[in-house]
Amino acid sequence: MKRAHKRLLFLLYGTIGFAACFGQAPYVKLPGNVNHPGLKGQAPYISLDGNSLLFVSNYSEDQSLNIFYTLKGEGGWKDPVALPRHLNQKLNLPKGFGISPDGKQVFISNTRSNGLGGYDIYSSDLRGASWTELQNLGMAINSSLHEASASLSIDGSTLYFMRCASLTETKADGCKIFMAKRNAANVWETAVALPPHINTGNSQMPRILGDNETLVFSSALFGGKGGMEWLLTRFDGQTWSKPVLLEFANTPGDDVYGSATAVGRYWLCDRPIKNGTEMAEVLFPADVKPKATLRIEGRVSGVADLASPFVYATNMGAAVVHRTRPAKDGTFRLYLPEGSRYDVSVEPEQDNYTFFSTQFDLTANRIPIMERVEAKLQAVVPGTELELKGLVLDPDGHLSLRQSREEFRRLERMLKGNRDKKFVLDVELTGYRKDSLNTDADLTETESDTLRLMARDSTDSVVVKTYYHNDRTVQQGLQVVNQLLSKGIPADQMMLRHRALPGEARPARTRFKLIIP
Repeated sequence: MKRAHKRLLFLLYGTIGFAACFGQAPYVKLPGNVNHPGLKGQAPYISLDGNSLLFVSNYSEDQSLNIFYTLKGEGGWKDPVALPRHLNQKLNLPKGFGISPDGKQVFISNTRSNGLGGYDIYSSDLRGASWTELQNLGMAINSSLHEASASLSIDGSTLYFMRCASLTETKADGCKIFMAKRNAANVWETAVALPPHINTGNSQMPRILGDNETLVFSSALFGGKGGMEWLLTRFDGQTWSKPVLLEFANTPGDDVYGSATAVGRYWLCDRPIKNGTEMAEVLFPADVKPKATLRIEGRVSGVADLASPFVYATNMGAAVVHRTRPAKDGTFRLYLPEGSRYDVSVEPEQDNYTFFSTQFDLTANRIPIMERVEAKLQAVVPGTELELKGLVLDPDGHLSLRQSREEFRRLERMLKGNRDKKFVLDVELTGYRKDSLNTDADLTETESDTLRLMARDSTDSVVVKTYYHNDRTVQQGLQVVNQLLSKGIPADQMMLRHRALPGEARPARTRFKLIIP
């Protein structure tokens, strides 16, 4: 096997392959070092972050299927390697594996003797460069029947899998899709079956996608082109929709194994070709495309206990969509689906520290894959300055109380918790412009100058000249102050400072800052 492995590595390193996708190509092959003829990869499962990939290949001494693993680096996908022997066991269900959203945990279905039934789901974590020993997920997930094909939600809170009455390497019967929730103690609660209109009798291979609401699974009982086919259902917060066939990806053969990244543009699967298979991405049509998801990698600093602050993500003007705390090192991770604007904040346990806030607009056509957030909290002492990114202006330049609601909540708490401090609200406009003609939709404010014109043979005349400008800092600052006064903040605790700086910034930008003098 070692000799064969060396020959394969030589072929892989000697082959240069790439897949180019300009715009929205309908079909994109994975690069040549992954789609190598010697591997004949099948059943690809890509992590939601798009940086890890599992697939099976019969490249082994006895031609049995082994799970291969590869990572995406700066130059693209690295050469695949087989998972270590303690994960690639003869007792595995070859294609019944799964991978976590960040690629650092794999799920293996195995019939080892210490299991609870037939095939049980086990997990292994990547620590450094090594994979840990398999751990049974326990009775909340596994039963006296057969469990396989685990799919972990992007926030790690829900595990989807199939439970079958009969399961072999080549056939699965009497299968249903189950889901289990992870509770606050990080323990899996007892799994429950999805509703009957999804579990029609033999539903298999669930894949929860990055928006945490779109589920793809496989079944032969919904009609279509024949054999096992992919179907899609969506969860609206209360119910799962009626499944629809993935017509763009289904073939006359059996379509069982596939996956997608959190970007949600392509469905990754294998396709038969001459002398083997190839792994490729098929473009989602707009009517079934899952929502893209932004991953936020955050880090808290400035407080002694980095795990103590609360991290919130709120759908602007609506409900909290995430509430968590950082890890001991201050790091945290959030996932935000496209289609909304979000307020993200880090708030201290104690009122004598500032908060951090920022916003993400995910209503545009292009959604970034990842953003980094550095949330520095500061002691509320003289000299501290806090930018108020959560105050939102309407297109006409007026403060949006609905979209600024969370920032006002945070401000009210901090000011009431520091009654002995004075605060200056600093409002600054960058891109101030002034014109004698109302030539721009942004020039909505007016001011008048009184000019005295000297006349040679008559009394001086007075002319009132009107100018148009875009300085709304006084009104905007007063809106903020008055809103805080209505919440019980004393008038003598707040001072207003404003200024307008000329410049070519288009559009002009207004910045709010709170200063402790």
